[in-house]
Amino acid sequence: MLKMLIFVDAIVALDPCEVAGLEQKMHILLCVHGALSAALSQLRFSSPSRLPSAQVARIQREIASLLSAKDDEATQAISGTMSQIWGCLMESMDASIRIQKIQTPHGSSDVHNVTRAATDHFGYLWDNYSSVTPIVFQAACRGYAAEVGDTKHPLASLTIQMMPCLEEKLDRWSKSFPDQGLRFLFMMNNYCYILQQLHDHNTHARNLLHLYFAQLSRKIKSHELRYPEVSWAPVLSCLRYRGSSPLPKFERTFCKTYNAQKLWKVPDPELRERLRKAITKKIVSGYTNYIKDNGVTTLKFSPQELQEMLRELFEG
Repeated sequence: MLKMLIFVDAIVALDPCEVAGLEQKMHILLCVHGALSAALSQLRFSSPSRLPSAQVARIQREIASLLSAKDDEATQAISGTMSQIWGCLMESMDASIRIQKIQTPHGSSDVHNVTRAATDHFGYLWDNYSSVTPIVFQAACRGYAAEVGDTKHPLASLTIQMMPCLEEKLDRWSKSFPDQGLRFLFMMNNYCYILQQLHDHNTHARNLLHLYFAQLSRKIKSHELRYPEVSWAPVLSCLRYRGSSPLPKFERTFCKTYNAQKLWKVPDPELRERLRKAITKKIVSGYTNYIKDNGVTTLKFSPQELQEMLRELFEG
């Protein structure tokens, strides 16, 4: 047994510097913790047919004490590794912000790679809910980690504490985008990804994080409403131009906006469809009303052509 427990010390002592290595370490530690907990449970709740001798009882106490100490080490190591992973992810987010400001100064609508990694991390924790929950609780009680607000659902409490840190960094990064429409699209894409990965793929998360998911949904809806106003209302406002004919100005502005945003991407099909409908309703209906009200007969684009073009938005 002593030779076996050396393995625990070796795993605890590992100190990888990359997220992938830390995640592998945590996976192994969870397996080790499970084995130690199972051994302790069998030792403590075994019911021998006869009372053990004093010597056997002493040996059992010593074994239980040793296993308990190693179990505590594994718990502390898992908690520490979880903190390391999150710290590395947030540091990489700060670094990527500095790099992307140089490489892609105009920004991108894609889901950020740190959003993917952070959501995958919490997805893994929720996929191992029964193993991770008592560890998070024990770590908080023993002072290895920050206190959890909800002791009944410590993993939910930890998620609600950590994910807003990611949201704040995403929001700060998006504010550097010159185009505010792209900023709203970026935030919607990232929030949708978090919802899909945590809400749709895990029953425990869906049941215990419903308030957090409702909050995310409200943020998505808020950006969804503001996006057409920021990006497409200026296009429609060209029809109120008081020059000789506002149509050329409308056509130029529409083409410029359309050509830029056609290359933007919205991965979620439902969000993509809602945005297209909102833009189409705003632009095509306003354009059609202008044509009817002013008796315009010669057009560069028919309302149907505009509608077909808008159906091509957000494919990337």
